[in-house]
Amino acid sequence: MSGPDLRFLAERATRLDDHTHERLDEVHARIAVAHQRRSIGVAAGAAALVVALIVGLALVQRGRDVDSPGPVQKPTPTATVDVGAAAVPPPPTGTCWAVASELIAAGQITYDDSRQVPCTQPHTTETVSTFTLTEPTAKEAEPTGGTCGGIVGGYLNIDNESWIDADAFLFLPSKQQVADGASWVRCDVLIPGPWWTPVSLAPRLPVTMTSSVKDAADKPTNDLWTCLGQSPTQDQPKVPCDRPHAYEATGTLAGLGALSAYPSATELQAEAQADCRPAVPRRLAGASVTAAWDGREEFYQGLIRGVCFMYHEDGTLLPPR
Repeated sequence: MSGPDLRFLAERATRLDDHTHERLDEVHARIAVAHQRRSIGVAAGAAALVVALIVGLALVQRGRDVDSPGPVQKPTPTATVDVGAAAVPPPPTGTCWAVASELIAAGQITYDDSRQVPCTQPHTTETVSTFTLTEPTAKEAEPTGGTCGGIVGGYLNIDNESWIDADAFLFLPSKQQVADGASWVRCDVLIPGPWWTPVSLAPRLPVTMTSSVKDAADKPTNDLWTCLGQSPTQDQPKVPCDRPHAYEATGTLAGLGALSAYPSATELQAEAQADCRPAVPRRLAGASVTAAWDGREEFYQGLIRGVCFMYHEDGTLLPPR
């Protein structure tokens, strides 16, 4: 679970009817349980670890309250160093890679011998952090996935009002590097090409990028933004944002907490109206809003999140972004 994930819970805590220490302790307990269960992403198979940031990064603050708790510190990798890491140093943060889409589509933590390339050249992933391992294996690397996802959110500078669709992925050194003594795993960010609903947790093929995505959530370009031709409740390819499109992300998320049961459609729509509408830009004034919510399968410990979208109820297309 990322720093923004924890902000989601902390901010929701300030909106509970009862602000006693007991209720806050309950929220912190939910944080601990959710951290163990999902850690921002989910394993797609025994060794897979594709981190889906769309599943829950932040809550759009209703009314943009200014009295919410400060941001939770984002996790950082441990600073331990061993002989393997010293023998074959891990790549520095900001290294870009031409990783084959097929390798990512496999959804496995695997050994990678992809080419390092300048970030101004076509690439599919960018390293945001590395972790030293006792042994360079998928089993040893898997527990770092939750922290990796949190660091990706921080690297993109995702917060309550700056969301973009991104995935985190773990790669081991190449087999030759392992033979030479490497024992680390790198945490990479990628921007997915298709839109998959929050309950679709398998890996997604990446887009090809030609610049670094450091702090990309602050001023995302059209190629990083999420525009769709159909309702965001369906899995589908994204469509170009510089052309007319049916749905467009607001760049924020909606959220509900302290629930005893999965909300009704009416409750979800009401929350989407409250949480998503403040993020509609002037150029789309009058557009309707909706949210692609976590499904019942993802309802856990009374928490549910949704990605906010804008559209026209009469079916007319939104103008190019």
